[in-house]
Amino acid sequence: MPEPASLLHNMSAPPKSVIAYAGLGQTADDPATGTGASHAAIRFSLGNLVMARSAAGLLRHLGLVPGPNPGAELERLIDARAAVLPLPSGCAVLPGRAAPDARVIWPDLLSSLAVLAKCSDNVWLRAKTPSITAALARRHVTLLVPAGLRDRLPPEDR
Repeated sequence: MPEPASLLHNMSAPPKSVIAYAGLGQTADDPATGTGASHAAIRFSLGNLVMARSAAGLLRHLGLVPGPNPGAELERLIDARAAVLPLPSGCAVLPGRAAPDARVIWPDLLSSLAVLAKCSDNVWLRAKTPSITAALARRHVTLLVPAGLRDRLPPEDR
């Protein structure tokens, strides 16, 4: 029989963690999307007309002339727009493809880039470093703004 300590040889590997939150499902009107009367689903999309595949191309779509470092220029614009979007510092991302019935409050390209470049499959974080590649790959996202923070949104969505 092996020494009991020999069974601990893998203890230096960090465990895999999964964090899940199911608190919104209890108050949701629509269990499929997690949206309810007290929550707001906000959609952001690059749309079909934005065919750019680079930071320089996106700057041109924004009506700007790309400089020597278009990636850094676009990241600065994305950070500046994310800083003034009246969203919470973090929002849950609705699973699956963007909800087509979610409200589009900010249809401009820079707002969509500010959200798409700073979100993962699960969450949008204002402080996250922007990823232009991720924004171009994702193209659509729907954020879930909780009830207590809906007052930050423009009145037409309340």
